[in-house]
Amino acid sequence: MPDSFPGPDLEEVAKANGVEVRAEDRDTVRTMVDAFMTELGTAYRQLEAIVAIAPADRTFQNTMESLDDFYNRMEEAVNWPGFYAYVHPDPFVRAAGEEIDKVASKFLVDVGSSRALYLAVKALAARKPPLSGEDQYLLDETLKDFEDGGVALPDKKRERFKELSKELSDLAIDFSSNLRAYRDSLPVTADQLAGMDSDYIERLERTPEGKYVLTLDYPVFLPYMDYGRDESVRKELRARYLKRASDKNLALLEKIIRMRQERTKLLGRKSYADSIISRRMAKTAAAARVFLEDVRRRVDRKAAGEMAELTALKREETGDTAATFEQWDRNFYSKILTRRKYDYDPQQVKEYFQTDLVIGALLSISQKIYELDFKRVAGGREAWHEEVVRYDVFSAGEKIGEFYMDLYPRPNKYTHAAAWGLRPHKIFPDGRVQLPASAIVTNFPKPAPGRPSLLSLDEVETFFHEFGHLLHGILSTTAFASVSGTRVMRDFVEAPSQMFEKWLQDTAVLSTFAKHYKTGDTIPADLVERIVQSRNVTSGVETQRQLFYGIFDLTLHMLAPNQKVPDLVQLWFDLKREIEKMGEIPGTCGPAGFDHLMGYAAGYYGYMWSKMIAADMYEAFRDGGGLLSPVPGRRLREQVLSKGGSRPPDELVQSFLGRRPEIGAFLRDLGVPDGDNK
Repeated sequence: MPDSFPGPDLEEVAKANGVEVRAEDRDTVRTMVDAFMTELGTAYRQLEAIVAIAPADRTFQNTMESLDDFYNRMEEAVNWPGFYAYVHPDPFVRAAGEEIDKVASKFLVDVGSSRALYLAVKALAARKPPLSGEDQYLLDETLKDFEDGGVALPDKKRERFKELSKELSDLAIDFSSNLRAYRDSLPVTADQLAGMDSDYIERLERTPEGKYVLTLDYPVFLPYMDYGRDESVRKELRARYLKRASDKNLALLEKIIRMRQERTKLLGRKSYADSIISRRMAKTAAAARVFLEDVRRRVDRKAAGEMAELTALKREETGDTAATFEQWDRNFYSKILTRRKYDYDPQQVKEYFQTDLVIGALLSISQKIYELDFKRVAGGREAWHEEVVRYDVFSAGEKIGEFYMDLYPRPNKYTHAAAWGLRPHKIFPDGRVQLPASAIVTNFPKPAPGRPSLLSLDEVETFFHEFGHLLHGILSTTAFASVSGTRVMRDFVEAPSQMFEKWLQDTAVLSTFAKHYKTGDTIPADLVERIVQSRNVTSGVETQRQLFYGIFDLTLHMLAPNQKVPDLVQLWFDLKREIEKMGEIPGTCGPAGFDHLMGYAAGYYGYMWSKMIAADMYEAFRDGGGLLSPVPGRRLREQVLSKGGSRPPDELVQSFLGRRPEIGAFLRDLGVPDGDNK
């Protein structure tokens, strides 16, 4: 471990980010940095104390519990500043938060490769203390963490491994930061906005010449791709989206892949993917790839039928009998096909999904199935913007956690939707309980004069998904912070949130909260039925898209350590054509914008893997008492959600299902014909 660790140089942070620093901003950031450095110093002294314990005096309490205290302190020091880098309105605070994240990441690399600390934990294991359950699992997994961190390598290789890990951490942060900072827009005329509703158009910025500005931010980009009738605009928007940060990120990604290969070689592993997946549910990269290919085989026939329908629809709509179906057509014609087959307009459906009512539904449903109470309170010191709303969460009258909602777009805010764990659950040796805190961040349309914030069905599904992540963190009851909440295997982490999306597939559930924002009328039952029936209208094509991302990711990370990194753009184009049966726009650079290659490296397959588990758990929940019943909710909470990462997810899922998960529910959920389920 290092003898010292320099904190962020605020002058350099400001200069590097081109930030003009006001006096009050400097004071805010200095306070944040000072608090971080204080926590870091205390955490370091904790590690020194662990290492200094005599072998005969080493116990689980003074070693593993103390090590968990260290990680908990690091969470406290880093989580809020790191979160601010994505959401804080002040550019200096965002830049400082990002720099704190970099400093902390490098420090944690040193900790993870500390031979002294590893030997301390190994000495404890050698004493064979009488452990079970969460305690034994934590000890076993911690030893594996150290070994994966290169701690057992010879000194020279270990130092090189540390260098690579630190640089990789910085490069991953830079990759994501480049995407957040990237700005591009396309000015269009009023005629080119045909198909878009007045609410969308009114929110757009205007140029001095009176044109409308389409940006690449999700609240602007995605609706146009769904409903914009001008094909040339859709194509240009997609092309610009696929060029984001390509001048910086393509070279970064190539370097990152090579460095991951070098780290893999130092560890003597077969590939980076095998190294990562060995501690996931899939166990091996080959098993993950076989799973994706199996799903691909089963959905290809359905996708081919959908593609034929979509192509015919485009030819009919355009009058061009030779028209081909392209990437920029996917969302647009899928929406038209849905309208034709199921006789409803998704643009009109959102008039039934007022944001405030959806929030109420999320809370009400969660309250019923998990036996919770929610109380809206004034945002505390952590509230970073006036629009942020805070809730305290109670169970049986006792507060068990808190969360924040930051729902509306603003300049320089994170442009997607996500849930952040801000503070883990932890039980200290003296019995004191640290309650978890989380945040949900979205970019939903803001209310306008005479019109509330309204959500599309896709946005409602996103809301339920992210709230599922949030509940996974809040409902944790683990003793140790390092296995709390969503700190689970990456190919399981999405399952609870993907499962919660499926509440929107139930007619009775939708009817409880979907009411027209003008009339207050409940959404008609027949419309709900058509919405539910329509969800698989292009599920084959959409599944192929997710398979493409997963296979692209695995292809890169299954390279042997000495294999040459392929032309990333050409690989992207080739796999697009092979898997999705569609080409990509020449001159674009999709890999440069694939941010999941950072945090989800060799793990994107997990979205599909966890969907299989989510579908199985959903059917068990639905059939075990009903979607609004606390009976299956209590079981899921006790057997899965509360456990966090304190047990292998295989065990948790099997405990809830009473058996191992099977693929059948997933295929039924996709609407794959029985003949393809073999």
